[in-house]
Amino acid sequence: MRVCLLRSDAGSRRSRPGSRPSSFRRPNLILVIALVGGCALSAQADGWRDEIGLTRLQGRLGQFMPTGGSIGVSQVELCTEGTDYVPDRRDACFTGKSITPRSGGGGLSNHATIVGEHYFGLGTSPAGDIRSADVYEANAWVNNCLRVDSPFEPLVERDRVQNHSWVGTLGSAETDTDALRRTDLMIERDGVLVAAGLNNGSTTSIPRLMCSAYNVVTVGLTNGNASRGSTAIDGPGRIKPDLVAPLAATSWATPVVAASGALLLEACEAKEVLLDLPARQKLTARALLVKGLLMGGATKSQWPDWRKGFATPCTDGSVPLDYRYGAGQLNIDNSHRILMAGRRRGSEFGDVPVTGWDLAPITAGGRRQYVFELPAGTRATEVSILVVWNRRVRATAGSSLHLTATLADIDLRLYALRESGSPRLVDASTSRVDNVEHIYLKALNPGRYAIDVRSDSASQYCLTWDAALTPTIQAHRDSTNKPVGTAPAHGTVIAGLD
Repeated sequence: MRVCLLRSDAGSRRSRPGSRPSSFRRPNLILVIALVGGCALSAQADGWRDEIGLTRLQGRLGQFMPTGGSIGVSQVELCTEGTDYVPDRRDACFTGKSITPRSGGGGLSNHATIVGEHYFGLGTSPAGDIRSADVYEANAWVNNCLRVDSPFEPLVERDRVQNHSWVGTLGSAETDTDALRRTDLMIERDGVLVAAGLNNGSTTSIPRLMCSAYNVVTVGLTNGNASRGSTAIDGPGRIKPDLVAPLAATSWATPVVAASGALLLEACEAKEVLLDLPARQKLTARALLVKGLLMGGATKSQWPDWRKGFATPCTDGSVPLDYRYGAGQLNIDNSHRILMAGRRRGSEFGDVPVTGWDLAPITAGGRRQYVFELPAGTRATEVSILVVWNRRVRATAGSSLHLTATLADIDLRLYALRESGSPRLVDASTSRVDNVEHIYLKALNPGRYAIDVRSDSASQYCLTWDAALTPTIQAHRDSTNKPVGTAPAHGTVIAGLD
């Protein structure tokens, strides 16, 4: 595995007629790409399916398993040689699928083929029934879709999920910032779920594009062999990745996360969640919900040293995630289970169960609480609470498009409620720069607790919470008063499911 610095040539940047006046400068991507040599990885072991909870979800749902068939997706690919950016449609796993090159003809790309296999391939993707995929060359997408360095807003994205298994830079902080803000604007405006991979290699820094955007789902690797540190552009100091997946390279891990997002989007449609919202708002809300579910369902048992921060654990709440593993490893079964637990609108409507989610607006200076109870006779072996929200970007037209970004500062706290006296703070996540806050506890005793969400400005957030409850079993005693069957019960009991 080698990290290659590649500069795309002019032939890889095909313009769409009439997309912009020819007088505007067309940025040229300087792409830093992590490539894995050979084709062997296209047939790599499928153990990752078990590890991400896919096999368990399929067994649990059976014929009701979502497959991604109603979700259109797009794939943005690097031209590593000439104009080759298109998956090989002769691949058996693409049989019956509509794969449409959107950046001119283009040749076949081995990298694009393997990404496509993990993204929408029949029998090779978590969402193998995805029927249609639009494929773009990265330079053409930046110029003709994002329309970087132009007076025009990005084109409207009609697909529901977008995958970027490439990293790079446009050569200057100013132009990269423009690209990142346009990406966040597109995600919030069009309601698209965007997965963006980190670079391979644990010694690499966080790339500028595309994984430094706020509203994307940034993907790393379970083995930690991916970029680590914090963002260095357009809001430095933010934690990436958002979560990780157990594959050999970020190029393959990212489409697995994207495909898992497609499954959750389809499940949202089947469950008719957020049906009360207008169509455009519903798309944006569901994409944010799915990002929250992917991160909120992530597991941490793979590492004995998962911690907020990196070399030294952060204990003051200012760092919400692990610099190496983010919120943890993708677990689509957990994410789906949280979704199906149902939306709970906060404690003004009564107590909430120990598993659930909410998608809610919050006002400037606003505060919302969610009170749940861990019943006597049980003990929570894990508690995961996570809140995410989008950065908002406002576009002002002129001779050049002026993009103004605003980010609410949302804080997350957990209180233990007492019959007398003030609530006791159990834990808090209060980053000043990230658009995620996370509380994770390995143990929590019976009692009543309040999840507390506060914001300094108006925003919309997605909150997920999940407590794994284990019964506390008292040993039975025989006639001599000796304990019998003292081993604790195995397995997890989840309360409060619909």
